[in-house]
Amino acid sequence: MKALLTRILCWCMIGLTVATAEFATRSATRPFINHLSSASGERHGEVDLGTTLVAIRYDGGVVVGADTRTSVSSYVSHRFSRKIDRVSSSCVLLRSGSAADTQQLASDCFQFVKSRLFRYGDNTELSVSQIAHWLRMQIRQEKRELMVSLIIAGYDHVEKCGKIYSLFPSAAICEESTFAVSGSGSSYIIGYLDQEMANLKDKLPNQEQAIALCRKAVRSAIHRDGSSGGMVRMCILASDGIKEHTILPEAGTTSPSVSAA
Repeated sequence: MKALLTRILCWCMIGLTVATAEFATRSATRPFINHLSSASGERHGEVDLGTTLVAIRYDGGVVVGADTRTSVSSYVSHRFSRKIDRVSSSCVLLRSGSAADTQQLASDCFQFVKSRLFRYGDNTELSVSQIAHWLRMQIRQEKRELMVSLIIAGYDHVEKCGKIYSLFPSAAICEESTFAVSGSGSSYIIGYLDQEMANLKDKLPNQEQAIALCRKAVRSAIHRDGSSGGMVRMCILASDGIKEHTILPEAGTTSPSVSAA
């Protein structure tokens, strides 16, 4: 009987030692795991623009499109959000990443462009390249890493053509020659757009072709990507300004307030 009690006591001590070691290991690694999550762009309760953004150059400007779903993890917090923000009369900002970070950047950019026009006059509007590099500077100057992936697109009145810039969380910037995609749905459509552009044999599409490509790309991403959904918002950026189109999710027709895309 005494030997049995001794054996039970030994097993209890071994179990307690293992549990203590496992708890210590988890406690030691949890800050490291949390650091990795923060570095990869995940924050607890963050409102995320898991999205699909598309910008396509055509021979007279740029066509951009985006879905309208905003989510918090697997919860859809907004079905009809706006992810295309006008920052000037000929330039828009397409936002993906943290809703808070991207909205703040878009607001700051709009106020900067507006204040510059107020100070120097209407003939001093910034070009698409200047706006893109100003946003890059804002991201670099932030003390914390911003969860942003942006597309800046617009019509350049100096070069008389459309311009597209991709801006990444690291503040790296890239000028795109034909099209740009961003967001969680981009992986589903980048191959499709590559093939369609290759079929054009290094020529830019016309406006009708660009609209059709953008519309089909965003719809395809919505069909496959769980973080993309809602309506399809599109903007046509040309020398005469910005025209917005909205494509409804169910019927696939434009809303009565805008012309057919």
